[in-house]
Amino acid sequence: MRLVASHPLGRWVGQRAYRAVARAAGAALAPIPGVTAVYLAGSATRPSRIDPGHSDLDLVLVTELGDVEEELRMREALRRRLRAGRALVPALHQADYVDAVDLSLLRRFPNAWSMGFDERWERLAGRDVRLSVA
Repeated sequence: MRLVASHPLGRWVGQRAYRAVARAAGAALAPIPGVTAVYLAGSATRPSRIDPGHSDLDLVLVTELGDVEEELRMREALRRRLRAGRALVPALHQADYVDAVDLSLLRRFPNAWSMGFDERWERLAGRDVRLSVA
């Protein structure tokens, strides 16, 4: 991928391939019990900033989990699906998750990771929980 991306056309194709992989990952992760939505975050939300062969895909899951057992089951299902995806696409090496009840706190007391997520995260699958969608 890095060699192909060194050519302008290869870079253009690679950037679109990353976006297609992100959409497929969202579709694969959204059915996990407890997952409300899957978002793309980070540089991949701006295709021109994707560096094929170097960039990773920052995925964020919004969850609604009733108890610790549900969370552990969700984490195990997430681990299995990411492991399968990573075997095909190394850029899928992790995903973060946040419980939906904590979104209001992230809005009120953001850190560098969550600042402006309503505007910056791109929904890939599931019910959109952002307050404002451009």
